[in-house]
Amino acid sequence: YFIYDKVNDKKQYLVTSEHKLYKVVQDVTDWSFTLIGNLTGTNRPTIFSSEALFNGKAIIASGGKLQSYDYTNLETITGVSSPDFTSGGGTLDDLSAQGTYTGTADYTDYIVKIDTKGDPDTFKWSDDDGDTWKATEVAITGDWQDLNNGIQIKFDNTTGHEVDDYWTFRAYYAPKAKWVIMQTASLIVSGDTDAPSYVYASGVGDETGWYTDNPVNWAKRIDAGNVIGLTSVGDYVIAFCRDPEEINLLDFVDCKLRQLVKGVSAINHYSIVTIGSFVFIIDNDGIKQIALGRSTGKSRLSDPIGENFVLPDEDHAFAFYYPPHAQLWFILENSNYAWCYHVIHKTWTKLVFPVTITSAYYNPDAQELILGGSDGHLYLYDPDNFIESFDVEITTKFFEADPLNEALYDVLEYTFEKLRPGTITAYAVDELENEIEIGSTTFGGYSRGTYGSGKYGEG
Repeated sequence: YFIYDKVNDKKQYLVTSEHKLYKVVQDVTDWSFTLIGNLTGTNRPTIFSSEALFNGKAIIASGGKLQSYDYTNLETITGVSSPDFTSGGGTLDDLSAQGTYTGTADYTDYIVKIDTKGDPDTFKWSDDDGDTWKATEVAITGDWQDLNNGIQIKFDNTTGHEVDDYWTFRAYYAPKAKWVIMQTASLIVSGDTDAPSYVYASGVGDETGWYTDNPVNWAKRIDAGNVIGLTSVGDYVIAFCRDPEEINLLDFVDCKLRQLVKGVSAINHYSIVTIGSFVFIIDNDGIKQIALGRSTGKSRLSDPIGENFVLPDEDHAFAFYYPPHAQLWFILENSNYAWCYHVIHKTWTKLVFPVTITSAYYNPDAQELILGGSDGHLYLYDPDNFIESFDVEITTKFFEADPLNEALYDVLEYTFEKLRPGTITAYAVDELENEIEIGSTTFGGYSRGTYGSGKYGEG
């Protein structure tokens, strides 16, 4: 995943391997890589970042606790709700809470209660809903005071409270999540394997805001069914579900869902591609295009457009859009080829690579397509030439591709002139060295030019 480090004015690609996060940094023309830290989950991660939102952090979901990366540190996302005041006779509501939650539970509910009046007043506090008190008659200092699990509280005034005035608040981890996307400046995450039906929305532009103040509960959560993938289309969040197979629209204003399409879903989260108001998915019986509407009657599902696209393992297929060629790329994980569908001409191309491809990412800002190989290297795709290795190894394997800059195929360069009218036919060679006719065209006159290196001559 690409992010731009504004502080150091450098490009960074975030790379995951063996449940670890690395940064690959370009400095002038050289690339280097550094281990950032361990991921909390074991799922294939998804990453989202925005320079304008979430303090420019990258948000990472991997099936465990949600994490963030700020160009320097990888941290688990936590939050603290605003204290809710209940009067025991007083009116002074002046408690604040902060901290980075480090508890072993997903959340801890705190009670802070005034137990004596004086100069200063004193308080007691509990982290088990008042069943026991961790400390009593703690003098109020007017500064930040430690509780536990990394949480601090602060009273603005040392006096003026009444006995039995109390506050409740919650310290928590952001929801465990398998995937993360963004919609209208909120983070949208799926539940983990323990709660696969839930989809959560954060506060607007706030990666820590997942709970309301009172009652203490999830701010926005929808039970969307057995969710296996998410995407965002305009102002909508779309959930792809199994058992039963269906596609649902999630409304986080009213925290409700509407069914869009029945009897179909995607293979997984990584096999969903959104272009404008259209969604392309890899389904069990091929590749389909969905024109989404706000109701089932306005959502249209195409017939399969990839009848020959075979899925030997339904859990390992991913797709993405390659804008320079207006192509949708569909790759079976751990294969060495990609099916490319031209969305305008509706034609198919098969690309064969010199290595097995395990991941891919297109950076629209730099217009770079990065492919991850099973040999532990990253490759920069150049459609006019060949794949060139970044020469960056990101696994612990002592394996090096040889040669690193092996071409996909050699393109001979021809010079021609005075071609007679007739038919020109193009052929490709498959894995078994069979020639396959891939197209032909009639030619009406003389021509002079050069063909080679992926460029067409004059004619």
